[in-house]
Amino acid sequence: MTIAVAAPAVVILPRLARAGLPTVHYAMQRVPEDFVYRARNWAEPYGVHVAGTVSPSGVQSMQALLSGRSDLADSGSGPALSAFGHASGALVIVAATHSGGQRHELMVKPGASYKSLADLKGKRIAMPVGSGAYIIFELYLKEKGWKNSDFLIVNMKPGDMGSALASGQIDAALVWEPTPSILVTKGIAKVIQSFGEVSSDPSLLIARKAFVEKHRDAVVRVLASMIDMYRFIKTDPTGAGKLAAKVAGESGASVSPAAFTRAFNHMTFDMHITKADTAALERVGDFMVREHKIAKVPDFGKLIDPEPLRLAFTMAKAKEKH
Repeated sequence: MTIAVAAPAVVILPRLARAGLPTVHYAMQRVPEDFVYRARNWAEPYGVHVAGTVSPSGVQSMQALLSGRSDLADSGSGPALSAFGHASGALVIVAATHSGGQRHELMVKPGASYKSLADLKGKRIAMPVGSGAYIIFELYLKEKGWKNSDFLIVNMKPGDMGSALASGQIDAALVWEPTPSILVTKGIAKVIQSFGEVSSDPSLLIARKAFVEKHRDAVVRVLASMIDMYRFIKTDPTGAGKLAAKVAGESGASVSPAAFTRAFNHMTFDMHITKADTAALERVGDFMVREHKIAKVPDFGKLIDPEPLRLAFTMAKAKEKH
């Protein structure tokens, strides 16, 4: 769970900044809602300019935050906890981006006879080692009393899983949305198990604490723009799927709107950090301590700053009335 240096592609959203507000640099990922956020200038009605970068994983988005290249970052729980250990007191959680263990799906070839993870003992399962999907996998093994060595784990990037399944290089793959939906809608894979019962596994929106303290109004406005975006996804997942597919196509990827719509329906979008979310984060932290990935579980009561999100909901509601 080391924080690796990466050079993410820059995606500059249209500029309309309000006087006195800084540009907010946002390290996004290739997760479904970030495709939608890139599709429109959601921040424009709030008079703030967002400059986005797209990272291949939460590890790289957190590196952008730790290095000061970004002010906000979208990350899964594992990379986030690792980053907290590297920068004690420098980072703060301002919201959740999405959650739900059901977005982590175990896939096999369409004609395979496997029905669940229990059928895959001794088989080759691809997953990004150290990711949220990997941690979900480990937590599930603990619940069942199984061992990691009961399976042949292949460390693999999500983008390589489709061809590896088709060629027989692996027997199964475990990864988060939108990869499962992309492979299912293309007929490359079928899902045999998801992990909603294991953990809510929230992904987090994390900020540099110093930036929030100095530019709280700008952060609130960005959060308000995200509230609008999530409301759109929840009320019109088909329309959101079309927007996301358009952005994916512009970057050279062929993803159908149906794939994104399916992904949205397998995810939970509630920007609040609930008690269940905090408990899930603590479980991840306990696991990472046992695996010697982090020294201790952080105090989430001190890490979470709920005030910007509270103000953002008030601002978004006021905009909606007008």
